[in-house]
Amino acid sequence: MHKFYAAANTVCGHVKFASHMSVLFLLETLCLPLLSYCCEVLVYSKQQISQLNACWSNAYRKTFKYNFWSVKELQLFCERVDLKHVFAFS
Repeated sequence: MHKFYAAANTVCGHVKFASHMSVLFLLETLCLPLLSYCCEVLVYSKQQISQLNACWSNAYRKTFKYNFWSVKELQLFCERVDLKHVFAFS
């Protein structure tokens, strides 16, 4: 998870004048693979899935400067879903 935060901070630090959706695209393209690495062959516990989902939610909070607890409404507005649904964790 530390590599994800480092990558996300790097992206957010270099795109000060980009639109929010452009930053989100870069995060999905460059940083999300760091969270999803090996997700198809590993069996995650519920706690690990929650931690991965929290990392992804923090990326939304930072990108959109969103200070509320839940980012589900923001993700739906952007026509996205949370990490649990992206990788179809059960």
